[in-house]
Amino acid sequence: MRGKFIVIEGGDGSGKDTQVELLRKSFSDVDIVYTKEPGGTKLGSTLREILLGDEFTPLAFETEALLFLADRAEHMTKVVQPALSAGRHVISNRSWFSFVAYQIYGRNGQTLMPLVELAHKTIYKGAEPDAVVLLDIPVSVTLERITSRNKPITSIEAEPKEFHERVRQGFLETVEYAKGSLIIDGTKSPEEIHADIMRHLMPILEVQ
Repeated sequence: MRGKFIVIEGGDGSGKDTQVELLRKSFSDVDIVYTKEPGGTKLGSTLREILLGDEFTPLAFETEALLFLADRAEHMTKVVQPALSAGRHVISNRSWFSFVAYQIYGRNGQTLMPLVELAHKTIYKGAEPDAVVLLDIPVSVTLERITSRNKPITSIEAEPKEFHERVRQGFLETVEYAKGSLIIDGTKSPEEIHADIMRHLMPILEVQ
């Protein structure tokens, strides 16, 4: 039996890391592979440093997009596909919804759509997510959380408010019609959000 592919999505500061950790604790007795994009593989970790660090900033628009696609191809081939084929579930912190939100909407990269559609078919090879959870927060909250947390600000987080507005719109429009989608108010307490996610995922993962 093929495992289920679950994706946790959201803009910067939306609480994805927190929710993934809460899921890890709640599903401690379920065989689940937890991973992330970018950075879910050895190559991905290097690409993450290039994409989110400041050593190569600013990257050319096309370079950034292709590096994200390279990370996704490696991630699907080396981590996600093997786990699903072995009957294991996968929960990923980000997936292709982020690419559309950031590179297409955020960067106004509509010219990349033909490439994105071809890459999507090539990379996923039928392993579409079975469910996607979007943690949605207003951009004002995004910016407040980015600046208030005790960690370095990435090159993408440092983009102006208008960029993050477009990213949010991209997430909402892309996730709305996705299979098994759930859009949650990310300003609620972590416990409330976790409860909502658990109610949504337990039937999909067939756990009690």
